Parts: sequence; C-alpha cells; structure tokens
Amino acid sequence: MTIDVDLYLSKTVSTAPAELQPILEKIRKLHSKKLWHQLTLAIFEFLDHPLSPPFQVDFFESFVREFEAKLNALKLVDIGVRTSKQLSDPNAILEFLSSLRSRIDQSADAAAYILALASLAHAKLAFGDLVGTKTDIDECLKLLDNLEGAERIVSAAVYGVAADYYKAKADYAPYYKNSLLYLACVDPDTQMEPQERLERAHDLAVSALLGDTIYNFGELIASLADRLERWSQSLSNVEQFAHSQTGE
Repeated sequence: MTIDVDLYLSKTVSTAPAELQPILEKIRKLHSKKLWHQLTLAIFEFLDHPLSPPFQVDFFESFVREFEAKLNALKLVDIGVRTSKQLSDPNAILEFLSSLRSRIDQSADAAAYILALASLAHAKLAFGDLVGTKTDIDECLKLLDNLEGAERIVSAAVYGVAADYYKAKADYAPYYKNSLLYLACVDPDTQMEPQERLERAHDLAVSALLGDTIYNFGELIASLADRLERWSQSLSNVEQFAHSQTGE
C-alpha cells in the first residue's frame, strides 16, 4: 500500500517530541529533494536519538520502505537491523528480518544479504532455533569467503553470531576462533559495553583452557592482560559513578 510520505512526515513531525522535530523536518526536506545519501545520514541521526525508539518501527515500515530501493543496500539493512531491536515479540522480529533479507538481491548486493542473513541467524539463536542458526551461519561463511573487501560490519556480524552459536553449544575451539575473528572486526573500547568486554575476555580464557585444539593460551593471556586491566578499571569507574548518582 502506497502512502503519502509528505503527509506522513508532516503528521509525525507535529506529534513527535520537540527534540525529534528538527531531525524529522530535515528528513522531510531531504526526501523531497531526493538527496538519498544525505537522507540516509539523517535517518541514522534519527535512530541514534534516545527519544526515537518508540517511533522507529512505524518510521521504517511507513516511511523508509517507500523508497528503500533508492538507498545503499548495506545501509538499508543496517537501518532495518537496528529498527528490529525495538520489537519484542519473537515472531515479529523473525518475520521483520526475514522480510528484510528477502528484499535484498543476493547477486547484486552480497554484503547486504550476508548482513541481513547473519542478523536473522542471531535472532534465531536468541529464540532457541539452533538448527536454523547453524544453517544460516554456514551460508554466511560460504558467501563471506567469496566476498572481496567485506566491510567490517558484515564480517563482525557473521563471526559474532558464529561465536555466540558455538558458545551456546559449549564448543570451545570454534568459539575461540570465531570470537577472535569478531574482535578483529570491531573496536572493543568503543563498540562493546564494559561488561560485555569482561565477559568476552572470560569466555576466551575458558575456551583457551578447555578447547582441545588450542595451544596458545599463554599468548592469549598476554594479549588480553592489558585490555582486561583497562576494561576492569572502566567498569569500576562506571559502577562508582552509578553509586554516586544513587547515593548508595
């Protein structure tokens, strides 16, 4: 069903919190001028705003989908994946991500397709579908092997879900391998929360000890020691700040 995008945006601007209105007005103007790259940046600005989550799903379904073919496919998938995090019903999340993946042309936009499939695999894993998760991971890895110059967001999504899958299976050696590959694709200091960093370091250490094909535990400890100390200090600082705010 085609909607009047200008009317939709006008209504959204008038009903949104005052803090969101300038961004939405910018989006409306960029859309009217068909400045797709600038519009994409403005959409990410909207998604990053702390007051936008309650509006994101309707914004995507009622607005973004009307011109999604004009957008860079990888950016579109990134927008869609971020939007899906505002859904709470498992079936709705899986349906949303499955639909998103089905609208990406695998042959023309392999990187975007891989990101969509890896995100769908992560959702399946979260809801206990280990078989479906493994099927999607295997396809992702095969496609990634044939993809030249994959962007880090794509590789991180694939290795991240693979690591989480093997963690769920308590399969230490492949968890260790995929977790290190994931860390090579992200900046832990800026893209991971302090608690997540500590948990990752702990899980790597355990997998290095228990994995029957891992022999470089000493090297792992040496590489993690400095970061673990800094991450622990960061977590301590966060906890101290939280206590100061609550008066505890």
